[in-house]
Amino acid sequence: MTKSKVSYCSFDGIPTLVSDTEAWWFNNNEWKRINGAEAGMGAVIIGEERFTKMFGKLPPLPDTAFSAEH
Repeated sequence: MTKSKVSYCSFDGIPTLVSDTEAWWFNNNEWKRINGAEAGMGAVIIGEERFTKMFGKLPPLPDTAFSAEH
């Protein structure tokens, strides 16, 4: 399956990735799926380059993130 387009964001200083269908943030040293509507309203899109500068290299997302397989 094709992965969704992902926006690189900051949600109250927490690295967050958001698509049209879901959102994930890196909190307490792990990726956690969060409410997409809440993330869409609270997360600020900062772009991939700034995201990397702000948060550094993060562990990979779970394999099911941003795919049709949940």
